[in-house]
Amino acid sequence: LKPGANGSVFFLEETRAPDNYSRMTEDVVIRVSALGVPSIISGSALGNLVETEDSYIFTLNVPNTKENPDIAVLNISKTVTGNYGNKNDEFDFTITVNGEPSEEYVWKKNGEEQTEKLKSGVETSFTMRHGDSVVVMVPVGRSVKVEEALSLYDTSYSINSSTSISSRTAEIYVDDNTALVFVNKRDAVIPTGVWMPIAVLLGAGAAFLICLVKLKRRGKRLKRYIKED
Repeated sequence: LKPGANGSVFFLEETRAPDNYSRMTEDVVIRVSALGVPSIISGSALGNLVETEDSYIFTLNVPNTKENPDIAVLNISKTVTGNYGNKNDEFDFTITVNGEPSEEYVWKKNGEEQTEKLKSGVETSFTMRHGDSVVVMVPVGRSVKVEEALSLYDTSYSINSSTSISSRTAEIYVDDNTALVFVNKRDAVIPTGVWMPIAVLLGAGAAFLICLVKLKRRGKRLKRYIKED
């Protein structure tokens, strides 16, 4: 931030909070002095100021309150990799939440809340591409099964950045916010060795034709020489 000659005042507004968290409703007012030193004038955020040799680093902590502590957020995302991976490919999924018989669950795809809620014990289908995300609001203590359909890709998943598991099916006991990442990898072996013999044959063929042309020219000169003698 570049302050004016007499310092500057900045207003920070939180426009959206994470799922199941309340948004901060008041602005955070930050003043930066003419020397570039920041400070909070008003707002509920907490700040930590660190001075370096040539600048000031101000870390701002914005408090967000969990709206329902009994609800956990399951975030499912998709990544496509490999030299033959197509990030426009769609992948088929099913999800089943095992809870109380009458329970229904709010879910979103790419930030858009879906009209029809998930129902306990009922398998629901959806699709995902590279970069897509599906968020499900699940009561703490429920088990969730997410399965990806068979495809031409090698499929693996990881939970909360843990070690990757080579499988199309993830079964999770949800006791807190959980990140489930499905990775599809497809590699193709480039057949460079197949083209080498072809290139050699083409080169040999060209050399053979050049030799024939030279022989014909020598033959013509020899005939002409014999006639002249």
